[in-house]
Amino acid sequence: LMATRRTWALDGTFKVVPQWYQKLFTIHAFLAGKLVPAVYCLCTDKDIPTYGFILSKSGITGNPQRQS
Repeated sequence: LMATRRTWALDGTFKVVPQWYQKLFTIHAFLAGKLVPAVYCLCTDKDIPTYGFILSKSGITGNPQRQS
C-alpha cells in the first residue's frame, strides 16, 4: 500500500498507550479519497531517530515533502 501511494499522513498520540510506552505512532495512506491505516508502532521513545527507524523498517525511503 505505502509503495503505491504518494500522500501519507503521520500521527502520534500519547493518551491511549500503556504506561511503559511513550507514544502510538501511526502512518496512514490516502486511497480512493480515504485515509487508510497502514502502520502502527508502540514507541518507547519519541524522537527523530525513532521515527526514522520506523520509516526505514516500513520500507519508506525518499525525500518526504510537507504538503500545506
